[in-house]
Amino acid sequence: MPLISGTIPSLINGVSQQPATLRMPTQGEVQENGFSHITRGLEKRPCTEHVSNVGVNSTNANDVYIHTIRRSEDEAYAFICKGGELSANGATITTQPSFKLIDLTGFATGTAGNEVFIQPDNVASGTNVTQNGTIVDDVKKYLCMDNGVTFTPNKFSTTTVADFSFILNKDKKVKKATDTHANQPYESMAFVKIGDYDANYKVVVTQYDVDADGEIDHLKPIWQYEVNYKTPNNNTESRTDNTSQNTLSINNQAGVVVSTIAKTLYEGAIQTQKVHIVKQGGPTEPNKLIISTQSTDNTSTGSGTTAHSAYTGKFGVRDHGSVTTRKRTYNSGTSQWSTWSDLTGANDKGLKNIENARPTSGNGSATDWTISDPDNGSVLSLQADYHATNSYPFTIECTDGKGDANIVAINGSDEVPSFGKLPGTGIPENFVAKVSGDRGSGQDDYYVIWNGSVWKETFRPKYSQIPAKRARSKVDNKTMPIQLYKAFDASNDIYFVMKLIDYPGRTVGDDLTNPFPSFADYEEGTNGVDDALYTINDIFFHRNRLGFISDENVILSEAANYFNFFANTVLSVLDTSVIDVAVSNNQVAILKSAIPFQESLLLFSDLQQFKLTSDDFLTPTSVAVDVATNFETSTEAKPVPAGKTIFFPFQRGAFSGIREYMIDVASETNDANEVTSHVPEFITGTVKKMAVSSNEELLCVLSDTDRRDLFIYKYYYNDQEKLQSSWSKWKFDGQIVDMEFIGSTAYILFRRGVAGASAPIYLERLNLSTDNATSIMDDRIGVRLDRRVKLEYGGSGAVPKVDDYYQDENFDVVGTNVLTNGADQKGDRLSIDGVTTPPRLGQTFTIDGRANITYTVTNVGPLSGNALDIEFTPTIPAVENLDNNQAGPVGDNVALTFEQRKLEYVTETGEVVNEADVATILTEGTTFSQGKGNTSPVIFAGIPYDFKYTFSEQFVKSGDDSINSGRLQMRNFEISYDKTGFFEVEVAPKPFDDRQRKIFTRQFTAKQVGSLVLGKQPLLTGVFRVPVYVSSKDVRITVSSDSWLPLSLQSADYEAYQVLRNQRI
Repeated sequence: MPLISGTIPSLINGVSQQPATLRMPTQGEVQENGFSHITRGLEKRPCTEHVSNVGVNSTNANDVYIHTIRRSEDEAYAFICKGGELSANGATITTQPSFKLIDLTGFATGTAGNEVFIQPDNVASGTNVTQNGTIVDDVKKYLCMDNGVTFTPNKFSTTTVADFSFILNKDKKVKKATDTHANQPYESMAFVKIGDYDANYKVVVTQYDVDADGEIDHLKPIWQYEVNYKTPNNNTESRTDNTSQNTLSINNQAGVVVSTIAKTLYEGAIQTQKVHIVKQGGPTEPNKLIISTQSTDNTSTGSGTTAHSAYTGKFGVRDHGSVTTRKRTYNSGTSQWSTWSDLTGANDKGLKNIENARPTSGNGSATDWTISDPDNGSVLSLQADYHATNSYPFTIECTDGKGDANIVAINGSDEVPSFGKLPGTGIPENFVAKVSGDRGSGQDDYYVIWNGSVWKETFRPKYSQIPAKRARSKVDNKTMPIQLYKAFDASNDIYFVMKLIDYPGRTVGDDLTNPFPSFADYEEGTNGVDDALYTINDIFFHRNRLGFISDENVILSEAANYFNFFANTVLSVLDTSVIDVAVSNNQVAILKSAIPFQESLLLFSDLQQFKLTSDDFLTPTSVAVDVATNFETSTEAKPVPAGKTIFFPFQRGAFSGIREYMIDVASETNDANEVTSHVPEFITGTVKKMAVSSNEELLCVLSDTDRRDLFIYKYYYNDQEKLQSSWSKWKFDGQIVDMEFIGSTAYILFRRGVAGASAPIYLERLNLSTDNATSIMDDRIGVRLDRRVKLEYGGSGAVPKVDDYYQDENFDVVGTNVLTNGADQKGDRLSIDGVTTPPRLGQTFTIDGRANITYTVTNVGPLSGNALDIEFTPTIPAVENLDNNQAGPVGDNVALTFEQRKLEYVTETGEVVNEADVATILTEGTTFSQGKGNTSPVIFAGIPYDFKYTFSEQFVKSGDDSINSGRLQMRNFEISYDKTGFFEVEVAPKPFDDRQRKIFTRQFTAKQVGSLVLGKQPLLTGVFRVPVYVSSKDVRITVSSDSWLPLSLQSADYEAYQVLRNQRI
């Protein structure tokens, strides 16, 4: 039976649920409130520090959201929000949302924990902000759930870019805005391009009915109006003056000038003057030939006679040509046109008089027509006034009888075959034309508008008969993410603005060439607004684009224009254009989360992970989405990036696991290894939130079971080798509502109160790298007290006390008239009367007559009057033999005694003082042990919390194998510690053969002879030995500490006798 020794080299790898023989020596059985540090060893976790009562109340631990905004090391804020609820029709708010912005560093307000004011918009110049503004209802409605939907923190997602944060409500279906572009009149143009002789320049105006979609229906004409100008021939007449031998000629050229043709069609009357070559006559040159409107020679000669006048105009012609105007109507009943009716009246002819010829009743009878005078131009423009109640679309058809190339019709509600067909002058401002490409496809169609000097690309016009639901051009910004941004008032003080975002609408193209982003798709119905299909599931910022995921699509804004989700041109695909791409897969993959990761974007669905990649530049033509890995994911909690990895949860029955996604550098493959494989039943329930500190390489996991617990994963990589993979549990006195990390500091929202009753939410911080108390405490000792506050007196006013910071601690509760529903089992209920202040979760109590049983409150029902129900868990010490009368139901009128207030006060010299002495110390500057004044005394107050670490069962190893045969009789156990003030070691033999073994405890305290200095709290480094004398299989060795003093365990060694039945070969 040799005496051997064994070593546990460190305690940095947390707990394992594997059999003890398979565990690493550095893994334990239990680790609570411990912090496994790769260099400092196993420490008592850092404490939480009180930041503020945020002013938001909660009825449960799952209805408040937090997002942290970090501008710099010295400037950070926390946006805290509890969602409201809308009425059944969504028109009014039935439960107001509540939200606050907290200054985390004191940068904006001078004091950490103070509220930063929020305004509905930028304040006027010269204005100072002294209070919160009235946020508009549309913003507050966005922070509300639909009627009957319960708000939970994972309903919100926020991303911050510089000074702007974008807040997403994942429950809001994105709608199209009800407003549209301004109505465009129905309009057309006749463009006279070339004048020609002996041609029929005809303009036929046809007005049509519309189909169910408000589009022109070419099968339902209403009436037609036709103006035809028959141009003169190309004949020329010449005549020679016999006296002077001069020759004059006249022709019909003025009748075929494009401006003349246009004017003739407009007026419906000949615009030229018929001229002749005649002798002038008169006394001067009676035989001179001139061009005159007179048709015969002037034979009058001599003095006193009158000569013919010469024609000096521009429109003289030998022959006029002719012009006619006529109309006809269409009988929809017989599907027949009436016969043409010629119009001869002065107010009936020409395009300018079309309104006088409109039908006297029915469709088209109320259309107000506007026709532009070409006025020496070559373009005729017609408009059907869209203000009219009976406005209907129309087209014009232009022919010339010679191949129809001389005059072109341009219909705004129709299309022209190419851009080259459009005129360059004489166009009415804001005229819109549709340019078509391939007649068989609308994909290459586009619209242009005349701005007075050039044609510019534009959007499809909204005509009066088109229903509004088919002409929407913007998303409804009341259903889109809102913004929260920093601003400065007149005194340069910081405030924030929370308002809707003006998302630009479509400026070019139509639904086919420039469709709405996929998150705004809707089903066709009687009302497009009410038929919205999709919500936005996550919001992110990636490579200078604001991004959303919705259904199976990833949507990224225009580069550097974060609010624009429409193309700026449909003529080409720009590198900066919007990206809207679906994941490619053979099964439905609804995307839930998007995480920018290295140069790519990682997308999570329930069953798969996808990776969005591109070339050096992220463009619509270079983007690709491929399957990265195939792992099930629990989408209740958003994955979190941590340096070169991403953590995401998955469900394993009643428990949860965590995977770590990473890219293998050597093989360039994607994988997601499980980091909970050695603790498969450690995380209970479903993961609700994860937060990570890349600085400290620590992951916090919050589940939906006991909200007072955080599951902690501490990891460490040395290049590609993982040297630490430590799981443990942190326990708190309050329910954790939500949490976020900024650097090495966790900001945690706590709720402490009765379920169902309104209770305040407290914001606390937990710094993993630095204890702020060390800068004040003598010898730089940290103070491990949760909810810690610093009490100091400034010499005037009230002396500070803990109640100034939080008032929810219920420490002395007594109830009577106790009833039970069963035996002492976990989950039993007690109904208590006479209670004015309910107990808190985790508070312990005893029942009269059962002094050896301690009960822990696990759930508190709503307080009704002075009565409430509590659920409890009994803890029965194994060392005691309980009488039968100490178990079973409890009768009426039995009192409960709850634990007393647990609060400690520590001076800067390390003394623990009584609460009654705090005021004296702060005002007089005196500590009892020193007996001397201190001009600025400081006291730290807070709630003690317990550290606990249970070692695994020890085995002798042969290589990597454990020797299970024989017996390992433990003798002594030695624990190495560093800079430690207190801990307790418990050696608890397991029950064996129905015998009860007495638990042996031994305390270590740094206040030992030789280390004690008056007024100082020493921390020691060394080895602490405890006797065991029990078989390794039958003992549980636990280190614990409820002290405020630091604790750091480095390693452990043991001495034992090894008894073998045989010799190993």
